[in-house]
Amino acid sequence: MIARTATREPGRLIEAGLADGAALLELGSGVAAGLIRQAQERGHATHLDADEAGQTLARLFSACVLLSAAGGLDLSTDDSVRRYARRTLTPMIFGAFG
Repeated sequence: MIARTATREPGRLIEAGLADGAALLELGSGVAAGLIRQAQERGHATHLDADEAGQTLARLFSACVLLSAAGGLDLSTDDSVRRYARRTLTPMIFGAFG
């Protein structure tokens, strides 16, 4: 539904994302920051400010959703999103895990 709306009516998706003081963006930011804090408790990503990184991830996710119709990244399936996260996002945020 999100992908279809992003393709056919991106303005509506932007409105929804900015509604209530961008509550949806803040929710995503908080979830990402919480996950980063959990990783930090295990000794990973200690170089990051969890709140700033969470905000960045939420905004990046928003851009990926809104611009998915423009091509480029294949984020059309759960598997392709997981591959992208594993290959690109995880190393960007947490460094290489070996």
